[in-house]
Amino acid sequence: MKVKCKIFIAAILSCGVLSIVKAQNDDIKISKPPVIMDGTYDIEDNPIFATFDNGNIYIIDDPDKVDEEDNDIVIIDERDTRENMRIEDSYRLDNPLTQLKIINIILKYNELHPSKKEWIRTKYSLLNEWIAHNIAYFWDYEKERTESVDFENREEDTYNILRLTKKD
Repeated sequence: MKVKCKIFIAAILSCGVLSIVKAQNDDIKISKPPVIMDGTYDIEDNPIFATFDNGNIYIIDDPDKVDEEDNDIVIIDERDTRENMRIEDSYRLDNPLTQLKIINIILKYNELHPSKKEWIRTKYSLLNEWIAHNIAYFWDYEKERTESVDFENREEDTYNILRLTKKD
């Protein structure tokens, strides 16, 4: 039992879950409130959907269309083809409060720009999956698969971070 407990605590620390209690000095801070650019947003011509203190959040269907800076976040909209939203290099964001802000922006995007195929994910299932991906990435588990998190419909109830297992 002690070994399982130590592994659980190490996993939480390694992915930054306990950084909630730290001072809020992330590299990426969402402006208050985030500037949602739904009036001028166009996935082809202007893929900047939201802004934050030192970067942009791009939501685009083709990542090659964006020349992002270090602090930018690129989210790939694959809802019509794979019922999926994917955050590129999501391992860079390890603060759960920042992750929740990004998730809220994704959910707002989904509300403002519905897809042909219904994409339904809950806030906490998205957060659980993101944390599970970060744990796997920081433990060097399939880094090429876990460096970016993909939010597919079929994974709505897949991850339970409190158990640290993937449900069958």
